[in-house]
Amino acid sequence: MYFIIRGRALDKYSGPKKMVEYIIDKCAEFHYEIAAVTNAYDLIDYIDILKKAKVKELQVTLDGSKEVHNSRRGAANGKGTFDRIILGMEKAIENKIPINFRTVLDNENIGDLINLVEFLDSKGWLDLGFEYFKTQIGRNYELFECYAKPQHLMSQAELWAKYAQLSREYPILKKFHKPDFKGIRHLVETGNMYMASFDTCPATKTEWVFDFNEDVKYVKTEDTEFYAKAAIIASGASPRALNAEDADLFKGKGIHYCATCDGSMYQDRKIVVIGGGNSAVEEAVFLTRFATHVTIIHQFDHFQSSLKAQEEALSNEKIDVIWDSEVRKVNGQGHALTSVVVENIKTKEITEVPTEGAFVYIGTEPKSTMYKGQVNINDWGYIVAGEDTKTDVGGVFVAGDIRTKAIRQVVTAASDGAVSAIMAERYISDLK
Repeated sequence: MYFIIRGRALDKYSGPKKMVEYIIDKCAEFHYEIAAVTNAYDLIDYIDILKKAKVKELQVTLDGSKEVHNSRRGAANGKGTFDRIILGMEKAIENKIPINFRTVLDNENIGDLINLVEFLDSKGWLDLGFEYFKTQIGRNYELFECYAKPQHLMSQAELWAKYAQLSREYPILKKFHKPDFKGIRHLVETGNMYMASFDTCPATKTEWVFDFNEDVKYVKTEDTEFYAKAAIIASGASPRALNAEDADLFKGKGIHYCATCDGSMYQDRKIVVIGGGNSAVEEAVFLTRFATHVTIIHQFDHFQSSLKAQEEALSNEKIDVIWDSEVRKVNGQGHALTSVVVENIKTKEITEVPTEGAFVYIGTEPKSTMYKGQVNINDWGYIVAGEDTKTDVGGVFVAGDIRTKAIRQVVTAASDGAVSAIMAERYISDLK
């Protein structure tokens, strides 16, 4: 879970600082991961506070090299902000707090980009890797209506065309920022879905408006209005994360959410499965193909799965069950687990269960809230549609994990995408 601090929240005044410290203390207490957007002017005063919790990233924005940035983003006292922002970034990087560096470009300052990039490279930040220093390019389109010089703004196509041209002239720009399919790359490399936070511009904005009830479908984002004869919803669903101490440290390194993807890694090893629904019980049985022993850890005294799945699991000599219990902590070394600490909810007894891997099936969270009132959504938050991907609204289709379905895998989501595209095409053709 991410707590997002907007705009000027990280400032030096005691009121906001105490509020932020309280929030960060609570995030640390409940093992929440923090991502923050800050102008970074007073970031240096917050490093010790931020170190209390796990910080996914801090988004910091500079509009150019020192002279250009200071001319565009001065402090209230009339002085520049560049040097103080850099001090805060230096301290954050020194303490291994990841920086998501954003620069805002338009026709007026894009020529200065090479100076900014050379400065960042001289600090060694471009060699830190994606884990501690990643970059993004913005164009202030969120400020178009009030921007003092709208004639200097560029469309996305204009921005990337200019950036590509500059990259050919100055190859270091390719080291600074190279657009790629990082979501798919992350999935292939780790087996886990990429959890983006501030990778679009403007950061953290989610103001979307939908109207699917007319013949022409309408979608409004922060900067654009779309009109179409058909619409495909593909917002997806996220596995509910294990809420246990240090669980985030071992995600993809011992803690997994997909047995089909990662089960074969545990040939002849002992593992645990956390959960008690159909997915947990069925995948526990599946994992016995590889593991020598599977322990199911469930918070209740009975499964919430089908009788057939229960019978198959309980009769499998490779499977045992720890009832009425929840995982409180994850232990491990390097890229592997060594054990999980389990608490019995009824007796409060604490036990340590040796394991080399944990597969978590405690539910998923479909991203469907924004569509309520537009299409039929079931009690669990999934959009109701059959294998033809048709919703209850003509011309609106749904694809992927957000749809009601028996199996949720990358391949079934991709299949839905193909089916929904064909169905949308046919729907439009029939309108003619």
